Amino acid sequence: MLLYIGDDTMRFFWNIIISLFITAVSTAVITFIFTLKFEKREELHTAEAAVIENAERNTVYAPANGEIVAMKDIPDPTFSEGVLGWTMGIKPTEGIVRAPFSGKVVQVSDTGHAIGIEDSDGMELLIHVGVDTVEMGGIGFEPKVKEGDEVNAGQELLAFDRKAIADAGHPDIVVVIVLNAGDYASTELVAEGMVSAGAKMIQLKK
Repeated sequence: MLLYIGDDTMRFFWNIIISLFITAVSTAVITFIFTLKFEKREELHTAEAAVIENAERNTVYAPANGEIVAMKDIPDPTFSEGVLGWTMGIKPTEGIVRAPFSGKVVQVSDTGHAIGIEDSDGMELLIHVGVDTVEMGGIGFEPKVKEGDEVNAGQELLAFDRKAIADAGHPDIVVVIVLNAGDYASTELVAEGMVSAGAKMIQLKK
């Protein structure tokens, strides 16, 4: 840098200072971009690794990481009063919903916030992300499957932006509804507190 001082002027010295500053900032920005790129790949790898082996029948596995929320504590009477069926929720810690069992996708809402899935034994489940999130018109929701797709337990179904939901003023609870719970002798919540996606959560008995 000192070599650029001379000829009774500091012009060349300041030019090299500016060049070094631009180089440092450019390097930082490029490093940040590549960091985000590789972090996204790692998240994808984690999602793929979540596929559940030897899933049991009549069992619903946690579709998201988070904290169990009892039906009565879900801030919407449609869910808290079980209008649609036996219900519970998860307060998520990440914006990914995974298949709670192996089966067929029978419904994907136009706004992407809800997905219906049915297993080979006829168990019908609706996963609804957030409360009143239909009002968001699909912003912040990215379904990874379409109606008619066959999915494996633990496979990623939906990605959602928790911040977008919060900014829209809605709770981001992942609501799980057993639509045909009446076809079973009992429906029991077998998890509590914090759960990881893929953990056994609901046990149904014929």
